[in-house]
Amino acid sequence: MDAIHIGMSSTPLVKHTAGAGLKANRPRVMSKSGHSNVRIDKVDGIYLLYLQDLWTTVIDMKWRYKLTLFATTFVMTWFLFGVIYYAIAFIHGDLEPSEPISNHTPCIMKVDSLTGAFLFSLESQTTIGYGVRSITEEC
Repeated sequence: MDAIHIGMSSTPLVKHTAGAGLKANRPRVMSKSGHSNVRIDKVDGIYLLYLQDLWTTVIDMKWRYKLTLFATTFVMTWFLFGVIYYAIAFIHGDLEPSEPISNHTPCIMKVDSLTGAFLFSLESQTTIGYGVRSITEEC
């Protein structure tokens, strides 16, 4: 059997130009201090882009806005569950303004207003322990 010879061309695979080793005089994307030199101007729907990538938006927020968002989220969950506990007390008949029936046991003790339901929600979610507000076996 004869050997097969493959001819190699004399042209190099990578062409080098004379100024390729020199650094181009372009600004950095990120400055040495960590600030971004990229500026987004006149983009249609820029606010929609922020909503599409919420995680990056929160990461890029200033710390005071992050802290405000964090605290507001906690208060809103306490309020949301307070409304749920208030609805449970309302459905069970614990909010009736008439004289308390002697044999009526409320579903959640001492939840007779939205404020009481909010405080019960706060006690439940922060696990600080129940004071006078607690769940009974009537639910």
